[in-house]
Amino acid sequence: MAKIILLIVFLISTSFCLAQTNSSIDSAKNAISFLKKFYTIYITDMALGQSVHSFDSLRRKYGTSRLLKKIAEHSDPEKLNWWDWDPFTKAQDFDTATLRTLSIRRGKKGPNSYSVSYRWTDYFTKITDTFTIHLIVIRQKERFKIDDVW
Repeated sequence: MAKIILLIVFLISTSFCLAQTNSSIDSAKNAISFLKKFYTIYITDMALGQSVHSFDSLRRKYGTSRLLKKIAEHSDPEKLNWWDWDPFTKAQDFDTATLRTLSIRRGKKGPNSYSVSYRWTDYFTKITDTFTIHLIVIRQKERFKIDDVW
């Protein structure tokens, strides 16, 4: 009788672990889809030269308030550690051609980390570089949001 109970407990715990693993994989797939959608919209807007207000609204829609605060802290040219490039692309200018090289993978900094990379070719020098952006994506009110970028 004890063997049967142990077997049942083992089967239940195994199925629970498999369900957790599948849930984690599904969540990662959804987060990657979220990031692909964000970057497609963001890069397209950037390449078309949309207004700063458009970038701000996209950042508010896809980023957490913690991330927006971090971006604001680094956007002041009067400060020593300000960014003179866009934190989501690590660039100042953009072209939609880079969407063809966009790659999004799970990161190495934990279960919510992701790496976004793309290739950019300078039109004048013809030198191609690969840029990588690291992100933390969290679920907030049943939606994904970008919580950190570096």
